[in-house]
Amino acid sequence: NPVRIPYSLGEHADLVRALDRQGLDPQAKEKIERELTSTFRDIKKQRDAEEKQRKIEEEMENRRLAEEAAEEEARLRKAADDEDWANFSNDLKTKLHIRKPGEPIAEGPHVLSSVQLTLHKAGQNGQKEEIPSHAQWHINEDVSHAAFRFCSTQMLHAHGEVKNVATHLRQRLSNPESAPPAHPDIASAADVVLADAKKKQDGGAYSEAGAAFARVLEKSGLPEDISQQASEGLELMLKTHQKFVEASTQYLDAAWEPAGKLIDEAMRGGGGAYNSTILLMRARCFQQRGQWADAVRATGTLLQKVDARGSWLRGQPRMMAVTLGASAAMELGDGEKALKFYQSCLRNDPDQKEISKQYKGLKKLLKLIKEVDEKLAKSQNHKALKTLEEALSGMKGMEVNSGLFRSGLQLRQCKGYSELKRHEEALLACDQSVQRRSEPVSGMFVDPKKLSEALSIRAASHMLDKNFDEAVRDLRECIDLIGQSEDFNQRMHEAQMAQRQWANQRNHREVLELPVNLHQLPKDKQCTYVKKAHKALARKWHPDKAKGNKARASRKMNEVSEAKEKLVEELGC
Repeated sequence: NPVRIPYSLGEHADLVRALDRQGLDPQAKEKIERELTSTFRDIKKQRDAEEKQRKIEEEMENRRLAEEAAEEEARLRKAADDEDWANFSNDLKTKLHIRKPGEPIAEGPHVLSSVQLTLHKAGQNGQKEEIPSHAQWHINEDVSHAAFRFCSTQMLHAHGEVKNVATHLRQRLSNPESAPPAHPDIASAADVVLADAKKKQDGGAYSEAGAAFARVLEKSGLPEDISQQASEGLELMLKTHQKFVEASTQYLDAAWEPAGKLIDEAMRGGGGAYNSTILLMRARCFQQRGQWADAVRATGTLLQKVDARGSWLRGQPRMMAVTLGASAAMELGDGEKALKFYQSCLRNDPDQKEISKQYKGLKKLLKLIKEVDEKLAKSQNHKALKTLEEALSGMKGMEVNSGLFRSGLQLRQCKGYSELKRHEEALLACDQSVQRRSEPVSGMFVDPKKLSEALSIRAASHMLDKNFDEAVRDLRECIDLIGQSEDFNQRMHEAQMAQRQWANQRNHREVLELPVNLHQLPKDKQCTYVKKAHKALARKWHPDKAKGNKARASRKMNEVSEAKEKLVEELGC
């Protein structure tokens, strides 16, 4: 508040002129000098207060502008991420030639050959049904690949069916000269092609592996063991590719749970541990289902398997994995793990500006949190809370919406507010943290250590607020969660002693916040003090008027009322 100045500046100018008069009475002169000195001191205080307020407002405005800029940057980054995922889905649909029911079959210059086939399949009644189907040979693939893709799509499992479809497509080739050159595998030795097919299978390139196995079977005079391996490999790839196409269809329909299960089934049966597309789809399914721990593991696996060389560009599976993994780690409250995801990119591409900026922002945030802990340890609670505000402000542009990560900051707020006797704010922060840590993270159980940490800090806050019943309850729950310990046993003993003392020997003068020397006044004045204090506190804690925690207000109201009754009886008011 501005300092009140008793005189106007014009009046003070008159006082200055009065000092210049000749023959001024020394006592009057001394009085004027004292008045001017006091006034100048008050003016300086007012100007200092105004300057301090100006700096605070300027700092708040700069922070607001920085937050708005960071939030806008985060919004644009999220829009770009969404576009990357949309492009990923479109590429997946194009690569697998997935058509939705009713979608027309594309015809055009990119189709080399097209044949209408009739398939015989068992219907629901057990009778065979004739189903018309359409096989196509595209310009960007060889005929074995086209035949494999058709058989996989139509749920055909026999290796001979791939050969039959390939024969039909060759026969319907309208212009033999337009056919692509023979695949190199045709001229290669059978064992070499077989080894290459198995390598593609391990890499999750199911369609390419199936086509390679089919090319092996096209060769004449095959040894029996190679023919058997190729036949078994082709049939396995048909089943696995069918599973993957089904998983991809579910993925494109945002059916995350069935898509994830089908991807796991495909990988168990047919490989794919090195395929970045499959691993990224798997991680995305975990992310969309909120299974953050599984998402962290899946993206970590992807980054270990993929080639890390070259420039890391937006839209690449490895870049998308870095962003997804860091976000999932933050959802688990693990900032250090998120930094490692960013580092996996920057180690190989230090010039990646977008990841570098995210990395620096998160590193600064973690540094601020460390400073908060140091200030709280030194009981510099005002400074700690101010640094916490800066940390919370910094989070706004970082997509850090993790409840677990935020719960850690709330516990620090709880500590700082409690030490400053701002109990309402402290308990609100603690309650929010306990609630968040009581909810299981998808893919994990409730972490008993993290929950007991929150309960322990809330118990300390209850002790400072003299709510010993709740402190004992929280400490007992801590012991139930992680077992007996010397620290918790000692704190439980102290809390129970305070609980008994508060119940049986409560200091009612302290409850009514009466002066410590009140007993020196006559009894009638003591009674007046008691009634005034009770009236003020009853107005403050009445549950219908009190802001914040109603249960706390009700408890305080009962304590205040009891204190008044006891003191009125004691003083004989």
